[in-house]
Amino acid sequence: MISIRGRDNPPTLDPAYATRTFDGHLACLVHGGLLRCNPDGEIVPELARSWKTSEGGKKYAFEIQPGLRFPSGNPLDATAVVESWSRICRPETGSSVSWVFEDIVGYDRVISGELRNLPGLLIRSSTELEAVLRAPSATFPARMSMPAARIVDPMAIEQAGEDYGRHPKALGAWELVEWEDDSHLLFRPNPLYPERNDSIKGLRFDLIAKDFSASARFETG
Repeated sequence: MISIRGRDNPPTLDPAYATRTFDGHLACLVHGGLLRCNPDGEIVPELARSWKTSEGGKKYAFEIQPGLRFPSGNPLDATAVVESWSRICRPETGSSVSWVFEDIVGYDRVISGELRNLPGLLIRSSTELEAVLRAPSATFPARMSMPAARIVDPMAIEQAGEDYGRHPKALGAWELVEWEDDSHLLFRPNPLYPERNDSIKGLRFDLIAKDFSASARFETG
């Protein structure tokens, strides 16, 4: 078990509303993305098997790992990615991080409520997704590694409703198993995650707002 200090209660673990660094970090533990940023600062595949660009950075093609499933049993496929990314852009979601997807064709039509899904996301097959941008962008892969681009399970969102941020179920490296306000959050390895690391049995984030309290906790073990 690894213990880590957090400062205060995160308002949510829903990627659509994770605006602070700490909240975003926790959301990324539970929700996997097609891409991620590794410890060296490089953008690498996570739930994607590979990705490539064409037309000078105007099109990005992602190959998703086959056979991925959320805890609900639903497939994490190209359709789930389109729904997840489009959800953040819909006006009824009320997300302040939808700008992450502003380069994708049709973004303005989704945030205005004219369209429900981003038309620049083209499903080629269950494991192949193409993103068409309004203009070439070298920063698009980095944006797709951010918390907002983490993939949620549409069924879990529908079933939990407004409570999803407290009870997230997705395909990240970790599962949330306990959340006690003003105390801690406890995570365990997600057995469904394709690259899980079973050498670490759990993560515990202790919510300690004051520095002297953190020092006292450290000294007493």
